[in-house]
Amino acid sequence: MNVKRSFSLGIAVTSALSVSADGFAYEEDMHFHMTYAILRAVGFPPAEALRVAAVDQGMDDSPGTVANGGLGGVIPNITEEWQWHALDKGGKMKAEWILRRKEMLFYATVTTRDPQAKLFLLGVFFHYEEDTWAHRHHVEGDIHNGIKPAKRDRYAHTYDQFITYNTPFGHAPAMNQPDRSPFDPICAYLCLDDMVKYATKFLTEVLGRSVSPFMADYVCPSNLQEDGSYPRTSAYFHQLAPVGATGSAQKFLAELVRANVDKHGWSADPFYGFHKTADKMSFEAGASVIDQVCQMPEFKATLGSITAPSKADKKGQGFQTLTSAIINAHLRRDAGSGG
Repeated sequence: MNVKRSFSLGIAVTSALSVSADGFAYEEDMHFHMTYAILRAVGFPPAEALRVAAVDQGMDDSPGTVANGGLGGVIPNITEEWQWHALDKGGKMKAEWILRRKEMLFYATVTTRDPQAKLFLLGVFFHYEEDTWAHRHHVEGDIHNGIKPAKRDRYAHTYDQFITYNTPFGHAPAMNQPDRSPFDPICAYLCLDDMVKYATKFLTEVLGRSVSPFMADYVCPSNLQEDGSYPRTSAYFHQLAPVGATGSAQKFLAELVRANVDKHGWSADPFYGFHKTADKMSFEAGASVIDQVCQMPEFKATLGSITAPSKADKKGQGFQTLTSAIINAHLRRDAGSGG
């Protein structure tokens, strides 16, 4: 057997047994910090943004809703994988049905009459929405033809033609990299763009409020590219090129992604042929991204003061014991409640 191929297969088997419980979704920097920042920028007050972001991250913090658990977090929770983490149920859903479930979750969110349930279900929805961007193939094959650098999947940046990861193993063959923005910063930006879309819709059509002036005229840029001059670029670690005019919402989203990439450590990864890949980001680093970008004078003048919540703020919301039964009870109860 080819030694290099044997080495690659051995690491692939090991990775399937060593992916941690939080390795099947965008990590805390996206599910908590970025969610909070986007909601605040769109016009949600701090308490509401914190509640939604805490539920969002709670989907990974709670043993009852995380995508994989048991034996140190390596046993797939198949039902939770497809219900809450946008993984294709046995390869039968495809992008079309992933997106249908996404819209179902949003519909359930907007049709419940209970204001607190709305915010709770909005957090559940955003976790799923964000995972539709993380849980797709970003490079051709994602095993990278053994350990060789691979080309970007041509469907990775489309809204409705992406190729899904499937239950039960999700992206275990690619390890944690799809959960980290340097793996595909364009996808990370498109995720934030999608968050703005749904946050704006919820704020204006459900809560009957006005979107912030900062986000009122936002449109997704058409010229998203990777930064070819970024000094830490590798086959699997990339930076987003600057985009948007000074002080614009477009630039704000881009700077969130760029600062997030900068805050990720990187190290040689034997699974990826010793190319450099992104390391997991700490809670404190994720918070510093939000504080850094939101305090930039070109944004602060319009956004006002936005600071990242603390770990105690997140924990104090109490969403570390969520279960599928709790969420599904809300969904069943509210399915026909009307506006």
